[in-house]
Amino acid sequence: MSGGKRISLKEAKVLEQEYVKTRANSLNKTLKSKGVIENEDVRDVWFDLNAVKEYIAYVEAEAAKKGIKNGLGLRVYLGAYPNDQKHLNAGESTVFFIPTQQVASQTKNGDNIDNENMEDVDGFNWGQNGGYPPRGI
Repeated sequence: MSGGKRISLKEAKVLEQEYVKTRANSLNKTLKSKGVIENEDVRDVWFDLNAVKEYIAYVEAEAAKKGIKNGLGLRVYLGAYPNDQKHLNAGESTVFFIPTQQVASQTKNGDNIDNENMEDVDGFNWGQNGGYPPRGI
């Protein structure tokens, strides 16, 4: 992986601290006042690396069946589990992946100009929250 797409732990801490400062505290206050959560909402979601690799292999296999060889990606969505008795993490935030395919050419630096969700290929969820209270980096 080229160095331009990675970030250091120091850079990650800045992003996480900015999220807490500008979003997490307000979100927690709102969710608590509405009775959605009792503690703090999750701020990180952990995925088993082997499960992620298996999911990527699944996406690649499904794309190959459709004749798609290049331009695959994953879009990360923010979500929340319904606040009901059926969900283990009721009321908590989550992230999930939806596979994408490129529908336009690329710029000189390799960034996708446009991509769309692959609607007939399953997404990936069920990471684990980082714990209570949420752990900072």
